[in-house]
Amino acid sequence: WNLDMTPEFQQGEPHRGRLIAVWGPAGAPGRTTTAMVLSQALAEVDRTAIIDADIFAPSLALKLGLAEDLSGIILACRHAEAGSLSSRTLLSSMSRLTEQYFALTGLASSRRRAEVRASALSRVLEQVREEFTHAVIDVGASFSAADASAPYPASAADVALSEADLIVAVCHADPLGVARFLGDLPDLVECGHPIVAVITGGTQRDQARQLIRESASRAGVSIPVTELGLNGA
Repeated sequence: WNLDMTPEFQQGEPHRGRLIAVWGPAGAPGRTTTAMVLSQALAEVDRTAIIDADIFAPSLALKLGLAEDLSGIILACRHAEAGSLSSRTLLSSMSRLTEQYFALTGLASSRRRAEVRASALSRVLEQVREEFTHAVIDVGASFSAADASAPYPASAADVALSEADLIVAVCHADPLGVARFLGDLPDLVECGHPIVAVITGGTQRDQARQLIRESASRAGVSIPVTELGLNGA
């Protein structure tokens, strides 16, 4: 893909990093792989972080071949809650992949999701802005903030989506994937941030592209649609 298709991405405050939330509906549409491809491309140019904020199905550490028994996001959130979060402690919570590429790994088990509190994660993301030019955040499919009865009324996805500068919305172009994507799109639009839709696979790409554009138009927004060829989720 080409980020030049989103002018908002090229503009912004100097000396303040950009947060890019990569979201996709339930059903493994290729969200984590998309986040990795995007962050790796950005790291070729600028100092970049990738963050696993999917508290229900974390997978970044496994995909990167990192130890799964150490949760970077929990360590960083603990520092935030203790008032000790800084450039040094943030970097100590992260895994350094290359000279310019760092990872904040997710939960070793989704059962520990209650340890990633919204207020702490918000402070972590603000520190990430200070440290990195770009941060790509892999978020879960859940929009729990819209549901007062949800067990986690302010999930990591809600925090990341509300604070992102750009949302990359991932869709797999099969009937179920498109239906789930379109069903959640109104909630995504309500976040109020620029959105780029990425089609990651499936046989109905032209139909998916058209349906996404029509749905966005009805919601009163324009959503560029691009493709990223993936063979798996």
